[in-house]
Amino acid sequence: MQIANETVYQSLSSFESLEQLNEAVRKYKDQISEMNLRQDVKRNLLLVLEYIKRHSCRFFGVSWKGKRKIASELGLSDRTVIRLCQRLESLGFIQQHEMKRASDMQQTSNAIVIAPAACTENVRQATEEMSDHKNNISLKQKHNINHLNVNRSPYIKFVPKSLQHYQSFFGKQVKDLYGRVWLAAKKLGIKAEQDIMQEVGFKAMEQVKQYIKDGKQLSGEEKCKLAYAISYKQLEQRFGKGGEYLDWNYEAERLFKLIRN
Repeated sequence: MQIANETVYQSLSSFESLEQLNEAVRKYKDQISEMNLRQDVKRNLLLVLEYIKRHSCRFFGVSWKGKRKIASELGLSDRTVIRLCQRLESLGFIQQHEMKRASDMQQTSNAIVIAPAACTENVRQATEEMSDHKNNISLKQKHNINHLNVNRSPYIKFVPKSLQHYQSFFGKQVKDLYGRVWLAAKKLGIKAEQDIMQEVGFKAMEQVKQYIKDGKQLSGEEKCKLAYAISYKQLEQRFGKGGEYLDWNYEAERLFKLIRN
């Protein structure tokens, strides 16, 4: 957790000019517009993204507006804004950094950083999965043309296209890991939209992958347990009574210790 000050905000700045920032946000808006989402969700995603952009002009791409302030000015609930920011983050459009005040070292509003468009190549695959039928055809054709000469892994049934690339890391176990997302939802009695379940699966697999890359030795069973625990906490946060944004680096560490006990 970093101390909130101008030096830190400047270091988080991801654009050299306002024009670059505006261009990136335009691309993200186009992708959101193509997604097969409920109209109210799509509208609110665009609203929040535009708000963050308008309040990211001092240090290009960096906003330190709190969720409660954003919710108040947009006429949304705090929990709705939290969920929308989580969705934007899972899509790779923004990053959220926990900050603390220098005066008392207590947590303050997160810094929300808009990611450069060049850093969101993986989002294209997620957009393909969620796009409507008309746009989906052209995107698939473009994807196939760009990958004609690439050896690709077999398609695993019941795993969304946006998560198939995890085969290169987890192999066929990607099916078991994604199954834990649905198991967590069933345990909580939640019926969520496909795109939400994919976002939860993305976050869970990314965290498990990062643990292994950091040198943690995980058995197949432990990978599944950790994916389930992370998915459960995400779904509980989205649909339960809790509303605070979680630092997933910290939360995953806590869950990792739990499955080892």
